[in-house]
Amino acid sequence: MRLWLLSLFVATILPGCGSNALTENECRTIQDKELVYLSANFVEAGKSIDKAWAKAKIDRGVARCLSGSIYTRKDYECMISARTNEQMSRCLATAHERLP
Repeated sequence: MRLWLLSLFVATILPGCGSNALTENECRTIQDKELVYLSANFVEAGKSIDKAWAKAKIDRGVARCLSGSIYTRKDYECMISARTNEQMSRCLATAHERLP
């Protein structure tokens, strides 16, 4: 009985201790939301975003995201739930505070 309870405990706790890396689709979603955020800021400043630059930024961002070097699961959840530019700004600021 104790072994069964220990196994159940370990099976419940250990998955939460892993890296829980983001998938490519999740990374693309983050990059898309980040680009929407940047676009809104550019529009406010009376500027436009170059499409080639935007595509390159998304591709680089997805690669960095998949490597685990910029965003965590918590960052992803924050950005997905962000409904305003102010909320997205807070999510990005929190994520970028950890960057070297």
